Amino acid sequence: MKSKLDRLLDSLDPSVTSDETGNRINHALNTFPLEKGRITDWDEFKDWIARFICHAENTLFKVKSRREAHPDYDWNHAYRLLQEVYGRNGEKKAFEMARKGVEGGVYAVLKALAKQLVNEYSQNEIAAKTHTFWNQLTVEERLTAGEEFLVKFGHLLPSEMTEGSGARIRANLPQALIKYPELLQKLRRSVR
Repeated sequence: MKSKLDRLLDSLDPSVTSDETGNRINHALNTFPLEKGRITDWDEFKDWIARFICHAENTLFKVKSRREAHPDYDWNHAYRLLQEVYGRNGEKKAFEMARKGVEGGVYAVLKALAKQLVNEYSQNEIAAKTHTFWNQLTVEERLTAGEEFLVKFGHLLPSEMTEGSGARIRANLPQALIKYPELLQKLRRSVR
């Protein structure tokens, strides 16, 4: 019989979190209408990006009564994502790509936004599941979960995390669980 920790780890598997989210966001990317190969007007660019963010979220969350893009809300979300992708002044870099059609142009900007959305929503899902799991445990169950995690994965963790009694992992188990999908992906890549 699976433990509570096992059930959580199953739900955190990248095939359940990032792969599923990625499939939906890729579907959004593939179904978003690209009317032009270039966008040369700043306001049109902002509107276009906001519509993509809205479309991607409607698709990701399987919204039945699809919401319309909100210029400020969706642009602010996109602005933050563009900063993460392209760094400081990322919105300007993305606009230049769309305006000039360079470095992959309009499609590359959408693809970069899609990738950031996958990362963001996967991490949100992982954190929410982990915190819900952790908050429902008793003190004794938390200690047991920490021990179980160390037994199963201690050999894969950096030695500074597991030295002695593994107190660092036990004290920070929710953070370790949030990093678990990333660890699992790295392991799977190294085996291939």
